[in-house]
Parts: sequence; structure tokens; C-alpha cells
Amino acid sequence: MSDVSASRVPQFVTLVVCALFITGCPHSSLEPLFQPKHQAIHLIEVNRIMAKGGYKAIGVADGYFRDAGGKKRHFSLDATLLLIAPDHLRFVLENAFGGEEMQVGMNTENWWVVAHRPRSQTLVGQHGEVVTAGGALPLDPSQLIECLGWTRVPAFDVAQRVVDDYQQLMFVSRDSVVGSRIEKEYWLDRFPPFLIRRIVFRDKEGRVVVSSDLSDYRRVGESGPEMPHKYVLSWPLDDARLFLKIRRWRPLSRLTRSHRAFSPPVVE
Repeated sequence: MSDVSASRVPQFVTLVVCALFITGCPHSSLEPLFQPKHQAIHLIEVNRIMAKGGYKAIGVADGYFRDAGGKKRHFSLDATLLLIAPDHLRFVLENAFGGEEMQVGMNTENWWVVAHRPRSQTLVGQHGEVVTAGGALPLDPSQLIECLGWTRVPAFDVAQRVVDDYQQLMFVSRDSVVGSRIEKEYWLDRFPPFLIRRIVFRDKEGRVVVSSDLSDYRRVGESGPEMPHKYVLSWPLDDARLFLKIRRWRPLSRLTRSHRAFSPPVVE
């Protein structure tokens, strides 16, 4: 190696090191921070409250599920989301030709699921009723909007566990048969800006019903919330998974709670 080349090596190393300090390596030089339980809940709520009005997202949904015969079916579909936090949602999956494959929605009173394959099904119910379309992706509307990170977080019956890079907020429900149990968990990042990284729902036996991993947060609008652009939803008991990649979230001022998008379909 020539003297000129040798002299450039330490300069190159210095530039790389400087670049790392400027751009940052995720959590590389930071110590995880602790938030008291009430403050952790407050941080989640602050970001949700910043999501004022309606939002629309477009993206791509890939995944698989088991049909009624147990056969694994894979899909790759266009996805559209309409959302008014914390209780209005319309999630539509469409094929490349614009045909609707599945629709999931909710408002303050009702939820609905419309599945077109492998057989046509339309289910409409009230909150508190838990029914999913058989042989289709097992989407529960009330769980879905929470898995996206946009429902209110109750401040009562919450236990907290601190592990490694996360603070786990565990929401306890009480049942006359099984007693107290963990119903759901919110995993909060212990690094600024302290965002939700995982949400877990459990059944009465403690098994995971559905989990949602949230990542690729970006601020939407100048004073808007940090919104995830990547989701991975898993239903281990049903052997189903949904990979949702949002291309873009955008505010939609004309979207109100009275919009027809948030009205359940008529079941004949």
C-alpha cells in the first residue's frame, strides 16, 4: 500500500465514525429509559390525541390463513384504511382488478365483517359480541383498530413489567370463573419518542389470540401523530398472518363519523 493510500485509511475510518454519530445507530449508544406507569400511559394517549379528524391510508397486504377445510391460502392484496380514532374504522382488501375481497369496519355501536372468499359472508354485530368469518382471515374489528394502535388506553387495572428495551403494560380483566387474567399487553419502546412496538391479546387460558408488531413510524403532517407504516399481525391459534405495509397516511378533513363508510352493510 502506498503512503498516500495508507494515509487515507484513518481519514476514512474517522468519517465513518462521524457519520454514525450524526445519523445514529438504533439504540446503539443509548441506555433504555424508565417511565412510571402513569407516564407511559400518558405518552401513548398524547400520540393518539394528536390524530385529530379522519385519516386515509393506502398500502399492500400480504399473508395467509387456513380455510374451512384446513388448506393454507396465501394472498397479496391492495389495502385501504379509513380511520377516526379511537372508534371508527373501515379496512378494505381488494384484488388487482379492484374487486373487494374483504371488508372490516366499526363505529361506536356496531362492527361488521364482509368476506367474499372462499365463500360470501356478511356478519354484523354489536360491541361485546365476538364472531369472525369462518374460513377467512380472522379479523375482529374491535381488536383490529387496537392492533393498529388507535384506541384509548384505560388507566385502571394495569400492571407493568420492565424488560430489556420495553415496558410492558399488562391490562388485567376479572372473571368470576377464571379470576384475574392478563387480557392484553402494550409493549412500549424505552427509547424516545416512546412509541408502541407490540400489542398482544390473550384468551382466558393465557394463550396469544392475536399480536401486532408496529414499526416504521413517521410523523403525518406538521403537527400530527407518529403513525406506523408497517404492521405484522399474527393469529397463532388460527395459523394466520397479515403483513400490512402502508405507502402513505394522509389527513382527510372531509371524513367524519357520519360518513357512509362507517355504516354497516345491510344484511338481507
